[in-house]
Amino acid sequence: MAIAYVSPFNNQTNDYIDQVKAVLAAIGLEVQPLSFRTLVSRRVIGLFNRNNLVLVHWLESRAFSEGRSGARLSFSGLLQVLMYLAVLSVARARFI
Repeated sequence: MAIAYVSPFNNQTNDYIDQVKAVLAAIGLEVQPLSFRTLVSRRVIGLFNRNNLVLVHWLESRAFSEGRSGARLSFSGLLQVLMYLAVLSVARARFI
């Protein structure tokens, strides 16, 4: 069974992600999270399978955090985005 990696996997303020996951499951894909934990675990191997799919939403917003004066650059968030981009740049899964 092909895997659909979805990021973010949960969103409490918008049911769009849940609707996308339901559609992916309905067409026969196994839906799994694409998270930092996925990137540093054995599940990262699935990203190198051409039959799998990667859906990433709002990746650019992870490099920022909300402060008192508005959004500001987050060092840890920026590192995570760079790690996502590095892995996804060499991954063979179809990327959306």
